[in-house]
Amino acid sequence: MKSLAGVLLALTLLVSCLAIIQTANAVTVGGILTADTHWTMADSPIVFNRSLTVSNGVTLTIDPGVTVNMGSYYSLQVNGVLNAVGTADNQIVF
Repeated sequence: MKSLAGVLLALTLLVSCLAIIQTANAVTVGGILTADTHWTMADSPIVFNRSLTVSNGVTLTIDPGVTVNMGSYYSLQVNGVLNAVGTADNQIVF
């Protein structure tokens, strides 16, 4: 029983460390996009630091598998184009 608790503790610490690493590499966004923008898995997670507006004539492309963390900023206004198509195996998560 003690070894099972040790394994569970080690797995919990590993998952916590992975979450910290992913958060450390997050791309922070907010404000107004005035140029075409492409969010890839390498950018994920995308973290809002304020509301985001995609300007008229601008395209925001989000690749499959990207996680978008809007936090308490629930406003994504698209006046241009939003191209976000996930797959069954690589969903885009908001």
